[in-house]
Amino acid sequence: MPARKVVYLRHTFTVSKLFITDGAEFTTVQPRPLRLCVRNFTEAELSGGYSRHVGGAVDVYWHADAPPKAYEELVKYSRGDLDRVLGDGTRVRPSEGELAGSLQEFGRQAMSGVSDAVQRVVCALRWRLGIGGPHDPLSVRMPEWSEDDVSMFFNTVRILESESAPLLSKRAVELAEVAGGLEEPVYHSLFREAWSQRMVNRRSALVIGLAAAEIGVKTTLVDLAPTAEWLILNVPSPPLEQLLRTALPEALKAAGHPVRFDLGAGAGSVLTTLRNGVTQRNACVHRPGPAPDFDKVDRFLLAVRDVLNMCDVYAGHDWAEQRIREETLREWKMTSEGQAR
Repeated sequence: MPARKVVYLRHTFTVSKLFITDGAEFTTVQPRPLRLCVRNFTEAELSGGYSRHVGGAVDVYWHADAPPKAYEELVKYSRGDLDRVLGDGTRVRPSEGELAGSLQEFGRQAMSGVSDAVQRVVCALRWRLGIGGPHDPLSVRMPEWSEDDVSMFFNTVRILESESAPLLSKRAVELAEVAGGLEEPVYHSLFREAWSQRMVNRRSALVIGLAAAEIGVKTTLVDLAPTAEWLILNVPSPPLEQLLRTALPEALKAAGHPVRFDLGAGAGSVLTTLRNGVTQRNACVHRPGPAPDFDKVDRFLLAVRDVLNMCDVYAGHDWAEQRIREETLREWKMTSEGQAR
């Protein structure tokens, strides 16, 4: 039986709104050994129509063993032997469905899990660095291949939104955490989706935003009291405000952790905003009517974001405190117990 042929692959992902000053490299062993290079667009890409205002790119490198029949079809495809030639001489490459079954199957196996790995790294990177961006940041170009890992004659793979362009080479701690397997919490992913919806579908923004807040708080409670996980996740819970004002502080104290933020202090404007958002959510999903007011939805989501960053702090990510708005921190004045940390 003919031996399998090692094929070296590169896939380039365009990443919406990831603006950086320089690049960084990550490696992962799941779903297979991959090398991910986060970078800006090259001059060739900019000349080819990409814009610096779009974001950047992630190149993924790996190799796979191609069965003889699949390799033979891959070579034909690359040489253009499978192209259709139109009357005017234009060459049209076959679509994926027109390729031989052996090549289609190899492609599915070789690409399996690669996009998920890139998504995990990109989302963790922007969460750790405080970079904004859309809920689904990746778009994909065609994969490229070669017979060695040097002379790749590649086609291509996609990133996010930020107010500034971080210098990644100066963020060694953050990059090490991402390389070590740090992942963006689900509740932050939901928040990004809610934030993107506020411009086009404010009802969805309210519903998803509230879900993000509830999941964030419940995740924190589970971390504090893992033996009560089933009850926390399955038994109907009190309103969000009660979870924040009562359940969370009590769980922190029971677990021996300081209550670093006093949500009951001051005028309680953040809790009031959350309560009003819940009322708006209930009203707009149970009866028809005009869409919720944009400014109210915007204020609600900003309050949710502060709550989620607070959850990050209680999860051990002290850097997340810097992500909470100054006016919120003034309202959530530090308790004497929290200040003693």
